[in-house]
Amino acid sequence: MMNRRRFLQALGLGAASPLLMPLIRYVSANDSAPLARRFVIVVEGNGIEPVNFLSQPTRAYLDGLGGSVGAKRVFTNHYDTLTGAEVVRDADLASAPSLAGLGELAQKSMVLLGLSSTITGGGHSSVYGALGCMRSAGIVPAGETVDHTLASMSAVRGTAQGRGISPFDAFRAGIGRSGQAANGLCARGQGDPAPIFMSQHAAYSHLFGSVAGGDAGRRYAMRNKMLDYSRRDINRALKTFSGSSPERAKLEAYLSAVEDLEQRQLLLSSQAWAPRLQQVKPPGPGEPPREGMPGFETTKPMERLGLHFDMATAALLGGLTNVAVLGSGVAGGLSLVYETIDAPAGVEEHERHKICHIAYSSGGDPYAEYLRRISARHVDLIARMARTLEATPEGDGTSMLDHTVILYMSDNGEKHHASGKEWPMLLVGGGALGFQTDNRTVLHPSHGSQGYRQVSNLFNTFGHAAGDETLNTFGQESASQRQAQGPLSELVRKA
Repeated sequence: MMNRRRFLQALGLGAASPLLMPLIRYVSANDSAPLARRFVIVVEGNGIEPVNFLSQPTRAYLDGLGGSVGAKRVFTNHYDTLTGAEVVRDADLASAPSLAGLGELAQKSMVLLGLSSTITGGGHSSVYGALGCMRSAGIVPAGETVDHTLASMSAVRGTAQGRGISPFDAFRAGIGRSGQAANGLCARGQGDPAPIFMSQHAAYSHLFGSVAGGDAGRRYAMRNKMLDYSRRDINRALKTFSGSSPERAKLEAYLSAVEDLEQRQLLLSSQAWAPRLQQVKPPGPGEPPREGMPGFETTKPMERLGLHFDMATAALLGGLTNVAVLGSGVAGGLSLVYETIDAPAGVEEHERHKICHIAYSSGGDPYAEYLRRISARHVDLIARMARTLEATPEGDGTSMLDHTVILYMSDNGEKHHASGKEWPMLLVGGGALGFQTDNRTVLHPSHGSQGYRQVSNLFNTFGHAAGDETLNTFGQESASQRQAQGPLSELVRKA
């Protein structure tokens, strides 16, 4: 049997940073350590139309409230008569235009309609506002986003005393802009963006470079050299400062961050982690792809998104992280082109911005159908991840999916030029975290109506599921803007 002290001694590291303590459930005899609570957030840029999540039983329920939904794609006025949350059970979620890919996973899914977040401004994109329930200007965040909040919680990332700290706080990746990474979706705090990987090569090296060959391995080795150089350079600079000046404090903080990164690199290369990474890592550059997956060198955006999903799934399976954010057309990616999605007859434009504009013009029905197919492709990727997690046992008669909740949402609300008054949501999994994902649709009153609720309430619910029952005020709505504090009780099972 191997406890933490013996494990660290075996590495020759002695008493080191908590970051060097791997997930105890993989190397320790302590089977009583709490299981991880995982959160995956998938963000589609520039709107998800509510009709795409509207199942047949839910449509019938809304029609019964007065007036027919008919061909409407956005129908917030149908929630006006509600005074509180209403639940459509046995909602046959897979009958919704974009949710057929759920299949049997509908029994572990839930749709939310009617939540609002007008503080974000809607528009083409709310940038950090989508995950932060705040108003941000350009690429400068006004505060932290929910992925960082969750990743900072001990029940999610782990502790030095129980389940070990996962090496990465979160994995953030997506498609949109070119380049290695981009800002505009996630943030650690005010003025502190958390970049998302836009390059599958950079993302792969980040997660699996310690056990990869070729370019990914070279990137990893170069990163080690750069960290070593940075540490030496900072230490030289520190010798020029005496006392406790603000400049010295900044350098010391920078040095601590660099040393933590070096320790993570060392951990991932250790004999404790390397075999596990070899087991879970997906095929990388220069390797034959898995069945149904594109080659790693693909330049097609939606195929690249699939690779990011594959890496995120592997990171969850391997315990590298318990929080992932996957985006498409976010962080300035409004001009994303969908070459690999079959377009309906009559469609000639494939760029997101143009598709959306034409969809709201006269004769734009084929383009509206195109938007449904784009969302359906996202659901297919979510379902593939969910099925992998569901096939992985964890705990007493449960699976990794039961301990993971996957959220699918847009980055601005209900359509191209969004108002922020409607944010359709899909939740998959999370049963062991308390979520009632059992093939239901939850309807909330329209924004401004009695009893309406906001996206920030959903994120409060996530905080409670992550073990922080005091997280009731996430988001930057003022007292006059916040309808109610705390979680959405209709989403969770009663104790």
